[in-house]
Amino acid sequence: ATHLVVNYQIENFTSAAVAVAEKQSDNSYDADSRTITIGVGAEIPNDGELPRMTVVPPGQKRSFTASGVLRVLASRMRSPLAATPREVQIKVTVLRDLQPFTALIQQQASAPQQDPLSLSDAQFEKWMEGTDTIFLNSIPVRFDPRSRSAGADAEKQSADLH
Repeated sequence: ATHLVVNYQIENFTSAAVAVAEKQSDNSYDADSRTITIGVGAEIPNDGELPRMTVVPPGQKRSFTASGVLRVLASRMRSPLAATPREVQIKVTVLRDLQPFTALIQQQASAPQQDPLSLSDAQFEKWMEGTDTIFLNSIPVRFDPRSRSAGADAEKQSADLH
């Protein structure tokens, strides 16, 4: 397993506020394209609950950190035929229509330690209609499965992805 940590920044170039699920990320690996995809934000709310949201007003930017564990089966021996990752692609999901969620987002901000807030069926539908997923350009990486060490932390493992 490889630990992934990504620091990213979202800048809102639109005329309306957008929101991002700040602690939602998922990672996947497509062996055919040899691409690692790191998804940030929430396309579908888990268990019908509003994820922790951060609002990005027009013209402003916010910084976030996402992390996860990626499992890639790769040979520790170098080979031109080895299916090791070649690229990383970032997928960002933003909520563009905040109006149906304004009260819930304000309630979240005022009591950050409270239990998760449930979405009604109508709000869930609005979530599905009001989100956009943006795929950023893929960037090349050098993946070295031979340098893994048991029990290493994310900072040491980050050397595996250059």
